[in-house]
Amino acid sequence: MVLIVLGILFLFDTIGLLDFSDFVQRFWPVILIVFGICILRRQSSSRRHERNDAPDQKVFGDIKEDVTAERINYSTIFGDLRMHVVCQSFRGGSVSTAFGDTDIDLSGAKISDGEHSLKVSGIFGDAKIVLPKNIAFSVSSSTLFGEVQYNDDRREGFSPSLLFESAGYDSAPKRLRIEASQLFGDVLVRN
Repeated sequence: MVLIVLGILFLFDTIGLLDFSDFVQRFWPVILIVFGICILRRQSSSRRHERNDAPDQKVFGDIKEDVTAERINYSTIFGDLRMHVVCQSFRGGSVSTAFGDTDIDLSGAKISDGEHSLKVSGIFGDAKIVLPKNIAFSVSSSTLFGEVQYNDDRREGFSPSLLFESAGYDSAPKRLRIEASQLFGDVLVRN
């Protein structure tokens, strides 16, 4: 929706109905900051609804941690997010970055019984997710400008997406659903 509105505004600017380019030239950093804050606030409020405590947030700088919590809820605006999840009863969570890469290693985690969801989103940067071995999983990944890849299955071009579900996903007692999306950047999922 945002890109459609921007396209219309730039079209009006090109044909002389509106002087939008001057506004963008002066205020584009503010527009990006406001857009990023709105995304983080929306995700933050939905996560608070899911759990009573607030997510771990950082505005500037990298986050690098070994995570033992059952759910991960992290966000950063300017910085990379790198985590190694070693929880023995992982239940998913949500991770978002505005300007930075996301690297989540789940290879040391064990999934709790039932179906759990991990949502990874970002604006500028790449997302890399390493799945645990021997679990049932579903991967839904997309990007607007970049590439999506699950192991050797790769999609490129404008707005590529990739859907993959492991064999026996629906009947498995432990399932992890990954939803990864980037606006400008690549999404790599592997196991």
